[in-house]
Amino acid sequence: MKVKILGSNSLEIEFKDKRYLQSYKSIVASFDRTNFTYTVYPMWDYSRTTAKHVSQWTGYSSKEIRRLIKDGVKFKYEDKEPEL
Repeated sequence: MKVKILGSNSLEIEFKDKRYLQSYKSIVASFDRTNFTYTVYPMWDYSRTTAKHVSQWTGYSSKEIRRLIKDGVKFKYEDKEPEL
């Protein structure tokens, strides 16, 4: 497991074949390196700052993320935060 500090209150955690984004105390997104897809978790847009962390990390705006989840392209939504 590798941990990288991205900024104030945000970390990237590398574990097995995934990278996870932690904002404050919650895992808010992950990137699966085997199929190149993102997953966002319930707290991903909890606050403006957390949504900003996710947008910076993924390179997609919140609006784009919502559309891509709806279209089932590159992003999916999980209703439970992963356990590492």
